[in-house]
Amino acid sequence: MLLFGRLAGSSPCEPIFFPGPLMSPRSIRRTHGRIEFANEFNDHDAVLRPSMIELQTFLTYEKQLRNLQLQEGRLSRRYDKELAELRQLQQDRKAKEKQELDRAARAALLARQRHENFDPQANGFDFSTEEIDRHIRTLSLPMVDRILRSAAQNDSLQGSKTRTEDA
Repeated sequence: MLLFGRLAGSSPCEPIFFPGPLMSPRSIRRTHGRIEFANEFNDHDAVLRPSMIELQTFLTYEKQLRNLQLQEGRLSRRYDKELAELRQLQQDRKAKEKQELDRAARAALLARQRHENFDPQANGFDFSTEEIDRHIRTLSLPMVDRILRSAAQNDSLQGSKTRTEDA
């Protein structure tokens, strides 16, 4: 189980790993009751003994157990909230990464169409040429055609602007 908190010498946001699930208040009550009140109900029926021990434990430690349940609920809600936030951040990061990879693929395709060299790092991308090529292979042919057509239209618009400015 992973929790976030502070142990001696750790930062507040550093994850704390516990070897397994925390004991629930109910299991603590049963375990503690069996130890503390085991001999008090020996004269009762064996079938009723576990329930009587649990009841005695609850009556004796009611306030502490209630506080423990509140803390467990808070920890559980905090864990759920932080896990949801982590998943959202991961989703956002993947979406942004895909968007950047699409931009890099578009730039690489345009460079190829113009018979120019394309260096991803020189153009501000963090992807390797292999990653971009792999992504381009996953694109559908109509998508690649659309990218190249839009580039051709942009080039023709750029050319007409240049001719207009020269005149």
